Amino acid sequence: MDPLDAHQRAQDTFAGVLANVGPDQLGAPTPCSEWTIQDLIEHVLGGNELVGPWGGSPDEPAARPDDLVAAHRAAAAAAQAVFAGPDGLTTMFKLPFGELPGQLFIGLRTTDVLTHAWDLAAATGQSTDLDPELAAEQLAAVRAFVGPQFRGPGKPFQDEEPCSSERALADQLAAFLGRKV
Repeated sequence: MDPLDAHQRAQDTFAGVLANVGPDQLGAPTPCSEWTIQDLIEHVLGGNELVGPWGGSPDEPAARPDDLVAAHRAAAAAAQAVFAGPDGLTTMFKLPFGELPGQLFIGLRTTDVLTHAWDLAAATGQSTDLDPELAAEQLAAVRAFVGPQFRGPGKPFQDEEPCSSERALADQLAAFLGRKV
């Protein structure tokens, strides 16, 4: 799948789940034990807003709308525009843990956004059967990339959790990245 299409699909999936989150749910816990639903949404919005600055854009992120769905839509579009730009997939992005070319960074963002869409869906009682084609692609990618050096306390992922191969592919992705499904 084209990386720009995959990124857009992950953002659209997150937006679809976010549209069904009520204000009364924002303080509820998520599968990411240290985050509430509000924290998780903020993580995705903030990650999208940092794509431009991490890619060297001198522009400040646009003012964030008060409505969370509108805020996500704007931040996702801005991130997509950076990646879709003339050098978006070749630019070196200066991330907190090192530099990555856009071609790799877009994959990380895609996996992050799709996985957090799963977290948000699970936390709010929505279906976690999210974009099976995209979930299959992302699961294959993380299986090739995420090894023991990235798992455990203080690392990006917890140990893989058990998950039947008959579960939705997004469930399998979440379990591989350390979520209980």
